[in-house]
Amino acid sequence: MAQKIAPIQEVTFDMKSGSYGAFIETLRGALAGAKPTMIAPPSSKVQRPVLAKETGENVQPPRWIHVKLSGENGVAPKVAIRSDNAYIRGFTNSKGTWFQLSKTGTKVNLVSDKPVMLGFNDHYQTLVGGVDNLPKLNLTKSSASVAKAAGKLWDHTQKVLSDDDEDDSTILRNDELKKAVATLCVALCEAARFTPVYDVINKGWGKDQVSITTKEVGYIKQWGDLSTQLLKWKSAGYKGDADLFKQFSGIGISNGEQALAAVQLVKLIIRSYSLLAWLKYFWGLLVKKIQLQQEDTAAEGYEKPNKAKRQPHKIYFSNYDRTIVETVDTGYGPADVIYAVLSNAVEGRVAVKLAHHVGSDAAAILGRITARSKLFDAGCVLFYNEHGDKEDDVRVRSGELIPLARQALAVPVHMPLTVELDLSCSSGDEIVRGALEFNPAIDGQHTQRLGGVNGAELEVTISWSDYPW
Repeated sequence: MAQKIAPIQEVTFDMKSGSYGAFIETLRGALAGAKPTMIAPPSSKVQRPVLAKETGENVQPPRWIHVKLSGENGVAPKVAIRSDNAYIRGFTNSKGTWFQLSKTGTKVNLVSDKPVMLGFNDHYQTLVGGVDNLPKLNLTKSSASVAKAAGKLWDHTQKVLSDDDEDDSTILRNDELKKAVATLCVALCEAARFTPVYDVINKGWGKDQVSITTKEVGYIKQWGDLSTQLLKWKSAGYKGDADLFKQFSGIGISNGEQALAAVQLVKLIIRSYSLLAWLKYFWGLLVKKIQLQQEDTAAEGYEKPNKAKRQPHKIYFSNYDRTIVETVDTGYGPADVIYAVLSNAVEGRVAVKLAHHVGSDAAAILGRITARSKLFDAGCVLFYNEHGDKEDDVRVRSGELIPLARQALAVPVHMPLTVELDLSCSSGDEIVRGALEFNPAIDGQHTQRLGGVNGAELEVTISWSDYPW
């Protein structure tokens, strides 16, 4: 899918003789942008910038930060970092070819007009088997660590892989490349996000070996939650921080000042669960006919009922099988309601089960599940949970159903329905990502399974029925 590439800001780091500290400070400034919102308690000398609002994983970021890593023997790859979440999404090799951290067959070109898809994503689970394995990475500037990682990117050559992502041969072939990307993610991105990560690397930069510890991993796991609480603290007039941050006592943070000392870049977390709960009654309401009890008023464009007759009333509509967008006022401000009136539809009731997941404990599920008919561009969000506070945790064990915002969908009869799943644990480790396609029917039940990471498996069942009118 062709997209206009977002504006680019380039930062250069001389790995041979440049100051790592000065580089990270420059990178932080580039990620924050010219006039960022600040977390700035009046009683504190410490201020932290808030990153730009995330546009979406497969959408251009507000800006790209291209970091040129200049090393020995002309090594000079560029890595593309998103300005809205400080994640690496691609890099160049010695020939100037852009490689994108996306699965083979991905149609969305992010880092350039014609990138080569690497066949794997940017998640730590994919790169090194999970965030808990980051302490195994050597993060010095030596030829055995960061410089080696940059050289691995510079020397990389790859033709387009087959459509079978992450088969055994692909995993083995890209093992060292994945490790190199993970090394740079920590040495660049995590060091920009967190003071403790930067401190560890900076102190050992000229040594033969330096790695972060489980303590720093704890910060990395909590970036989203720490950012959420910092934003809440700002909204509360910088009051009540003891209650807001007590959940982070395990990583040595119990108040706002300690959080600011650890977090250098705040991720913009927009949470409006009440609004999402309200919207669930509109998203995906795809109906072929509307038959309802007469009301005192009728929607604009529909036939208005006769007030003298209190009986069921058919509403006739002429704009069938098209996406319609209406703006409505809510207690949270204006909201776009996306819907369609279908000329020929069946009902599909969706159930999603965590068929298998490693461990006996309930997993905190983050991410989204979306149903999408090929008749429309708009999808119906069945599940959405991006940042799991303990109060909002959605925890599911193996064999249990994932609670959906809605189960019943009206589905166009003659067009496939795709259920897209992108789910992870609260640690950020991927559970499953992919899509399943179903052909609608007037009755019966269809079940498909989608495999994920470490043996995880999701089961999607759709029960079909015709509408009674």
